[in-house]
Amino acid sequence: MYTNPRVMNELGGILVDHAEGTAYLDPGSELHDQAIAGAFGVVEAYSPVPIAATLDEWRARKLASLAAKRWEVENGGMVVGGMAVFTDDRSKLLINGAYRKAEKDPAVIINFKSAAGWVTLDAATAIALGDALFDHIQASFDRESVLTAAIVAAATKPALDAIDINGGWPANG
Repeated sequence: MYTNPRVMNELGGILVDHAEGTAYLDPGSELHDQAIAGAFGVVEAYSPVPIAATLDEWRARKLASLAAKRWEVENGGMVVGGMAVFTDDRSKLLINGAYRKAEKDPAVIINFKSAAGWVTLDAATAIALGDALFDHIQASFDRESVLTAAIVAAATKPALDAIDINGGWPANG
């Protein structure tokens, strides 16, 4: 069963992939079991079924996929000075806490667990890390904003399909 709520929605035994515009019977649902038992005639449980949609519906799907992509990039980590750094929500809080402490106490030494292991940060490095985190997050939102404007402006389905939501993002680490 698909469990990523950003990509799939479960609707009474039907999984709808908004990004792809397809629907599947949920293998764990009663509807699936009835279909396999022949209650609805011949049904292939995993065959994609195209979903007819208006341009606004396709636009909404693309915007949802875009938001998921931004979240993925924003939270996918970064590399700062050769150090791989987590950027999930908890890590953002810890980095911002280190940043605030370093601003108040220039002599502070912070033990910090990066994606590659333990490192010791002095105040200047903690501040640089916080600045890099802000830049990474802001670049993610900036890219989403540019792509959102393009998606909203797309006047046709082919124009909408031509918008690449996977390129131009800040690097992950």
